[in-house]
Amino acid sequence: MDETWLDRVCEMIEATALGEWAFNPETDLDAEPEKLRLALAKLMRRVSTLLRASERAALTDPATALDNSVGFRRLVEAAIHESGATSPVGAIIYLGLDSFRKINDRLDLWESDRLLQAIAGRLRLAADWCRELRPTGPAPIIARLAGDEFGIFCSGALTADDLEELATRCLRLLAEPFDLDGGTLPATLTASAGAARMPHDARIYERLMAKAGMAMHQAKARGGNQVCLCDPQIIERAQDCARLEAELRLAADRGELEFAFQPKLPTRPDVRPSVEALVRWRHPQRGMLLPGSFLPLAEEAGFLVQIGRWTLLEGMRVAADWARQDMPCLLSLNITVQDIRQPDFVDFVRASLAQTGASAELLEFEVTESMLMEDSPIFVERLLEVRSLGIRIAIDDFGTGYSNWARMLLLPIDCIKIDRSLVTDLATRKDYQTVVRTFVSLADGLGFEVVAEGVETAAQAEMLKEMGCDALQGYAIARPLNEADALAWLRCPHMAGLPVAGSDR
Repeated sequence: MDETWLDRVCEMIEATALGEWAFNPETDLDAEPEKLRLALAKLMRRVSTLLRASERAALTDPATALDNSVGFRRLVEAAIHESGATSPVGAIIYLGLDSFRKINDRLDLWESDRLLQAIAGRLRLAADWCRELRPTGPAPIIARLAGDEFGIFCSGALTADDLEELATRCLRLLAEPFDLDGGTLPATLTASAGAARMPHDARIYERLMAKAGMAMHQAKARGGNQVCLCDPQIIERAQDCARLEAELRLAADRGELEFAFQPKLPTRPDVRPSVEALVRWRHPQRGMLLPGSFLPLAEEAGFLVQIGRWTLLEGMRVAADWARQDMPCLLSLNITVQDIRQPDFVDFVRASLAQTGASAELLEFEVTESMLMEDSPIFVERLLEVRSLGIRIAIDDFGTGYSNWARMLLLPIDCIKIDRSLVTDLATRKDYQTVVRTFVSLADGLGFEVVAEGVETAAQAEMLKEMGCDALQGYAIARPLNEADALAWLRCPHMAGLPVAGSDR
C-alpha cells in the first residue's frame, strides 16, 4: 500500500465530502489489497447515496415534493445563467393563498398535507400551458416558497399578456373545489398572484423575486383573488407599505398607539353607560390613522398579537384609572382570534388584571360573530375561562355571519351587537325591521343584552329603542372621543346635542 494509493484515497474521500462524484473506487483504485478496495468502494457508494439524498431533501418541500425556496433559487439562477448573462430572459409568478391560515385551521394534519399536494398538482397543470407556448424550452420550475406561498419560473421571453394568462389560469384552477378523499374543502380557496419579467423588471434573481412578491402583495391589498403585473407604481406602493410596517412594529414602544372611545347610550335606566375602546395610531408624519389602514398590515406581517396585547393592557389601565376617578364604566375591548389562540392568552389576561389593578367586572371583550362560531373547543374553553374571571363577552357585528342560535346557547355570551348593515336602512326596509326585531326578541329570551351599532339618525334610535335594544352606539350618540371628552360624556350621557333628561352620568 504505497503513499500514492493513500493520497488517491484521501483525495476521493475529500471530493465525496464536497459533493463531487468524479471518482469510482472500483475502477479508479487498482492497488491491492482487493478486499480493502472493494470495501472502500461500497462505503463510498453508500456515502455518496446518502449525501445525494440529504442534499435533495434540503432542497425539497416534504409536503408537496416541490422544490423549496432554496432549491427554487438554485434552479432559477442556473436557468438565468444558461439564458445569457448579458440579457437573461424569464419570468416569475409569485402566488400567495388568500386566507389559507383560516382554512388550514379547520383541517387536521393529514388533510392539510393532502390539500397542499392537490395545490401542487394544479400548479403543475397550469405550468403545462407554459410548455405549450414554448415546447422546445425547459420545463417551468415550481416551488413551495413558504407555508402559503408558491412560485413558478418560466424560462424564455414571455409577453405580459402570456404571463398574466398563466397566472390567471393558476387562480382559476385553485378556485375549483377540492375533494380531500370524500370530503370537500370547508371554504373556497383563492389566491393572489404577482408577476415580474426578466430583463424588463429586473436582471438578477433577488430583484425579480422581490418585485414579483411586491406585485403579489398589491394583489392582496386590492382584495385578493387577482393578478398584478409588476409596474413602478406597485413597487412604490409596496415600498411605502414596507416602511409603514417597519414603523408600526415600533409604534407601541414609541407611545404612538392610543385609544378613541365611542360611547354606548343605554335606553333603560337599569343599563349602565359604557364605551368601546378603539385603537388608533398617531403617526408622526401621517397623522391619526384608523385601524383599517394598519391592522391588516399587522396581521399579514405576523405581529397583530403584539397590538392585541397592548390593547388588553392599556384598556385595563384605563378602566382602573377611571374607577379611581370615581367613573367606573364598562369598557369594551376588541379581541382578535389570533389573541385567543395564544396558549398563554388567559394567563396574560390574569397577569394584566393584577398588574393594572383593574376590576374584571368593568371589562367586556368583543369578538366577531364569525370567530365565535368557529368549531374549536380550545376557543370556547378560553372564553369560558375569561368569563369566569368576571369579564363579559360580547358578539360584535352580529347578523353578518352564521347567526347560529343553537350554538350560541353553548357559548359564554353576555351581549350581542347588531351590525350596522342591518341598522343603516332600518327606517325604510320592512324586512330589516323584522330581522332586527326577531334578533332582539330571541336575545332577550336567552338573557343576552342587545346593543345596536351604526345608529346615525334619531329615527333609527327611536325604532331600536321601541324594538327593545338595551343600548345604542353610533354617530347619533357620539363619534369616537378622546379620553377627556369620553369622561365628560360619561358624566352626562346623551345623544349628540341632546342630554338625557334626569341623568347625572
